[in-house]
Amino acid sequence: PTSTTAWPTSSHQATAGVSVFGFGGSNAHLILQAGDSPLVMNDKQVNALDGLAIVGMDCHFGGIENLLDYQTLLNSGQTSFTELPENRWQGVDKQAFMLQNMALSKAPKGSYVSQFDIDFLRFKVPPNDQDSLIPQQLLMMKVADNAAKDAQLQPGSNVAVLVAMGLELNLHQYRGRVNLASQIKQSLLEQGITLSEQQLAELINISKQSINEPAQLNQYTSFIGNIMASRISALWDFSGPAFTVSSEENSVYRCIEIADNLLQTSAVEAVIIASVDLAGSFENISIRQRFQSVSEEALVADTPAQQTQWLVGEGAAAIVVKAKQHVQAEQVYGNIEACVFAVNNKQASYNDVALKALKQANINALQVKQVECFAAGNLQQMEMEQ
Repeated sequence: PTSTTAWPTSSHQATAGVSVFGFGGSNAHLILQAGDSPLVMNDKQVNALDGLAIVGMDCHFGGIENLLDYQTLLNSGQTSFTELPENRWQGVDKQAFMLQNMALSKAPKGSYVSQFDIDFLRFKVPPNDQDSLIPQQLLMMKVADNAAKDAQLQPGSNVAVLVAMGLELNLHQYRGRVNLASQIKQSLLEQGITLSEQQLAELINISKQSINEPAQLNQYTSFIGNIMASRISALWDFSGPAFTVSSEENSVYRCIEIADNLLQTSAVEAVIIASVDLAGSFENISIRQRFQSVSEEALVADTPAQQTQWLVGEGAAAIVVKAKQHVQAEQVYGNIEACVFAVNNKQASYNDVALKALKQANINALQVKQVECFAAGNLQQMEMEQ
């Protein structure tokens, strides 16, 4: 934009600052100087970084509540798939016409999180059933806290917290409750039905209660993504950056990229990378069914290339990373040697990004002993992964 107002002159370099703060912990800062200001080169050297070391972890996937149980499950070759927990879909799974609209004959089996324990005193959250944080935030806080303990981080340290997440689609239940009044009035008008004000109010109230209780303060703030990272940071009194990253299936990898950048360009000692996805909701499965069919019996194919249907999985996980050369007495679960992105150009991108990752990690393809595939049940994606 252009302006007729001249930049103020003074004996020193005039600088303007703009700060914007959001209710959920989101903020942005902008520093401005005159357009003819002399260019000052930033000669600050980045920190040497020879890869990232994972020094802490925790997880909760479906009915698997910790790392030990998860390792036991992997070693046994079993799965944690179960039937849909009672009341999870609030009775939608009993409505045949709703299932038919979703191209389902029943609610699919999946690795559902049906329950978990949390210390409300530890997290300074009121244990109020009517106004509790949504499960997405509670589970994420618990897992990230355990990972920080596992890494033996110290309160007050310069630690960053990055949370990979997307919108909790359960929000639509609250939206649906709010929108019911206008929808019912419009429906009655179209059907030519006239009700008294008392009858209309009673019908609207009964309909709203059938969907959800009215949202309270903590439930409202639960849907603000940055609060999740801020709560973890505040709990430990960490002084590093704390924010969320939403980039769909690339969210965790973007967090790794940001962690690598923070450890190179700042005084951050460690970074907590946490992720949560409660993907077994009715809303989420309904949307995904439009693009690819789910396996109702949670059948796992022998190889990823044969997995032509997607599987329902829920849970949260967190890792703590440090610069590999700064790790001393800490336990190390593994190292991250490369994290590379490429513009999506079908098969060419897969080849390009793989070659770049190998080069960055300074290894060749023959040294790779295990490859994790996305195996999303999409034939085109699986062909490119192969």
